[in-house]
Amino acid sequence: NDSDAAVAHVEPYPGPIMQFISELYTPAWKGLLTLRENDFILTNTNKKFGGNAQAITKGRWLQHTSVLWDTNVDVMTRVL
Repeated sequence: NDSDAAVAHVEPYPGPIMQFISELYTPAWKGLLTLRENDFILTNTNKKFGGNAQAITKGRWLQHTSVLWDTNVDVMTRVL
């Protein structure tokens, strides 16, 4: 299966998955993001803008990234 071969080098554990995802995203964001544990942060402000989660079963994994694209910080502060 071609899709299996494409990520065969990535072990089904959160650390290697996050490193793989970071290597995909970093060129697109031109150095503006940094991986910190399971989160992406903006390099210039050190603020989180993306969270990640993985589901891992039987050697297969599903990666999900949520990115905060646009928000009103005042409203977000009140509801959290």
